[in-house]
Amino acid sequence: MLAGFITFMIAIAVPEALILVRRRQWRELAAFAVVWVLAAVYGALVVADVPVPSPVRLIILFFEGLTAR
Repeated sequence: MLAGFITFMIAIAVPEALILVRRRQWRELAAFAVVWVLAAVYGALVVADVPVPSPVRLIILFFEGLTAR
């Protein structure tokens, strides 16, 4: 199951990355890579049945930390 997920993620990422490379959009490629790696790691943990917190909860904690005094 995990191998299928990784294959799926790569199959989607490669064409998108190639488009950005051809257009020489290096900043967009870097942003895409960071977001894609985060999504791939989170997804792989979910597929592997590792208990992970909800992404919504992580976002709430992040913004609460920004606004805490």
